[in-house]
Amino acid sequence: MVKKRDVLRIIIGYVLALVVGFFVYQYVESILGIFYALLIADIAMTFLIFIGSVLYNNSSFYDPYWSVVPPFLVVTMMFALDQVHVWSILVLLAILVWACRLTVNWYKNFIGFEKEDFRYIDFRKKFPKTYWLISLLAVHLFPTLIVFLGLVPIYLFLQEDVVRPIFVVLGCLTIVSGSIISYYADEQMRDHQKKKYSHAMKEGLWSISRHPNYLGELMMWFGVMVISFSVSYDFIQTLGFLAMLALFELYSIPRMEKRLSARKADYEEVKLEVSRVFPFAYIKRFLSK
Repeated sequence: MVKKRDVLRIIIGYVLALVVGFFVYQYVESILGIFYALLIADIAMTFLIFIGSVLYNNSSFYDPYWSVVPPFLVVTMMFALDQVHVWSILVLLAILVWACRLTVNWYKNFIGFEKEDFRYIDFRKKFPKTYWLISLLAVHLFPTLIVFLGLVPIYLFLQEDVVRPIFVVLGCLTIVSGSIISYYADEQMRDHQKKKYSHAMKEGLWSISRHPNYLGELMMWFGVMVISFSVSYDFIQTLGFLAMLALFELYSIPRMEKRLSARKADYEEVKLEVSRVFPFAYIKRFLSK
């Protein structure tokens, strides 16, 4: 009952945020244009979700934002730029596969507002007096801006005619493949956690990568970048993926590995045997056979 109640609260909060975002976009678009209207609407929605986090005293209120909002931004881009065609629909479908997979994974892990992401709890302990400012900037606004940057290649893709459709196909295949990898990685980890093993996870996909779920997520944003190569080649198209790569490599993965090393006695051994994200060691062993 607690989970259903809190999920309903989140749904209401997100529907309200999307409605507000729509009206903000409509107002700003006539003044600053489509791109900046999307950005400001995205930020406005983030502030509204932040209010929800404060209201329920749990920054995990923001967690679904990462996967729920991007499809709405892409659909808005498609109609605003009048680019509803076979290639844009294919891209939207691939992004929906990713968004649904990630949202379902969030739902399966969510137990209610009685639990908060351990990273946010760490922030509470380190910054007790300024926690909500930290939460606004680091937990809410920063990820919103990173994801928006990651979607810039889609905006560029929708601005021009497709001249190299092979990149659309390759990009979509990469997104869907990454989503499948993340799905199985999350399911395998969930099964491992249910059995409450004392040892670190090193079976299935976790035997070839210490973070196959993150690998799948990075494949999503790499695929988005590849899609934009169907219309042009520019350094700006790589910024979103590079920002995502930096976020995972410099914060998400080190923070997770620190936690695992403290909780699993054999994790240091796993680090020696299994590649960090990309399965280089596995590929090397496979090729040497």
